[in-house]
Amino acid sequence: MSSGEWSEDATPEAVAGNQFGTRALSLAALVLIGVAYRDLLVLDFRAGAMALESWFIRPTGLPFPLALGGGLWLVWRRRAQWRRLSEDGSGHWLATFALFVSATLLVWGRLTGVLDLHVQSLAALALGFAALRKGRAGARLVALPALFLLLALSPSPAAVNEIFWFIQVHTAWAAAAVVDGFGMPILLETIILTTPDAVFAVIESCASLGVMVILLALAVLLREPITGLGIRSWLIVLGAVPLAIALNLLRVVTIIVDPRMNSWSHLVQWGVLIGFGVLVLAAVARALARRAGSREGAPASVRSSPTSPGLPRPALLVLLVWVFLSLPSRPTPLASAVEPSLETIPLEWAGWSAETVTVDHQFLGWVRFREAITRFYSRGSDVVQLFVGVDDSRARTASPFSPKTLLHGFGWIEVEGDRSQLLGGASPPETTIVALETERWWVAQWRVGYHGVVGEALRHAFALDASPFAAPRTRAVVRLSVLLPNDDAETRAEAARIVEDFLRDFEPYLPLPSRDGSEASPSLR
Repeated sequence: MSSGEWSEDATPEAVAGNQFGTRALSLAALVLIGVAYRDLLVLDFRAGAMALESWFIRPTGLPFPLALGGGLWLVWRRRAQWRRLSEDGSGHWLATFALFVSATLLVWGRLTGVLDLHVQSLAALALGFAALRKGRAGARLVALPALFLLLALSPSPAAVNEIFWFIQVHTAWAAAAVVDGFGMPILLETIILTTPDAVFAVIESCASLGVMVILLALAVLLREPITGLGIRSWLIVLGAVPLAIALNLLRVVTIIVDPRMNSWSHLVQWGVLIGFGVLVLAAVARALARRAGSREGAPASVRSSPTSPGLPRPALLVLLVWVFLSLPSRPTPLASAVEPSLETIPLEWAGWSAETVTVDHQFLGWVRFREAITRFYSRGSDVVQLFVGVDDSRARTASPFSPKTLLHGFGWIEVEGDRSQLLGGASPPETTIVALETERWWVAQWRVGYHGVVGEALRHAFALDASPFAAPRTRAVVRLSVLLPNDDAETRAEAARIVEDFLRDFEPYLPLPSRDGSEASPSLR
């Protein structure tokens, strides 16, 4: 008789002894899990109102204790189904794969010092143990609680920058449409809203990403009691993000109509949004639960079994190995090459002379750079605006890549993407036309070290840029802009010619891909 099982004719003393052994094994397993994933249990109680407000503006994942609590609650809700599942050997291959992934992520998390990898490892460990104990059916039962843990992962900063800009632009457009529908005069310029009484900017804090994360997590938890509806129970989860967007739009419109509301603390505003969101989600869950009440019954896949929910003894051996894997400390990362400051880019060179202007960090918001400059270079009648921003690839909390770097600042709009590719080379730039009122500029922008939204998200998820075995790569944004007196093909070609002349003189000083296709100009390697 294996641990966690007892025969139907066993004596009460034997059953009690077996239950005690099961509890002891489970307690030992919890202790070993706590030791292996101890870094996740370290809490920082110093976070104050400013830190909380910063999280709501740019959430770095649900706090792990909340994600763990929600995952454990989901497991507790499914305990009866778990007990009714019989022992099943069909999941050994799945368990082996999940445990291999868990071990790999745990080791890589220790080497990189990235806690997100520990969260992924813990989720894979839960799936592995479930498959080992109850087969594929057990893994399916534990899948949602394991996935809930992933809400603690920090999202890719490059993806967040894309989401921010999308929400800012469309929130401003929707708010202008609603206010205009009320008959109130309003002027929209990308993310700037101007009324007769005030000027409003839909900045990152107006996106309310933190509210979306919280309402999404609550929706998953509220769905659990209404699973009798099957796939339709997921409607409450699918509606959480649109609900957060709609409530945030209502907040923005309210502030435009009554600017006094803007004097409220952002935390108070977000608290009100979450309160309304919870009421709406609870009402929807209640309505769905009434429909699900007559449909609920024992799941078809559940089979009667006398087994207990305890872990088998081999699980303790696995966890002992996991504790051993968690012991190595992070090695010292390879030092990155010392790059020259952007201030070393000459102010006067080859007949060009420059005027330095202040970088608009307020417009850039959470698009962060280690160093950035903006200059206007002129030579005769040729004028080029240069923007350069560089960042360290090991920075995980912010990214220099965003759609907004194509624009010069507040009020500017992208008129159209220019597909003419007037500039050649191994790495041709993005080109577009941007405008402010009647002023139009032709823009060429290089994003050095950028792998696209999906590529950046994968590199972030698996902490590839935090590797201690590779020196950081260059991540930079270089933007060159030329004023267009007229917007026609000939004028655009002339703008491209001016940029080519500028690059011919300044390319060795800029963090650009070389013409031969190498990573960056030698002087910045």
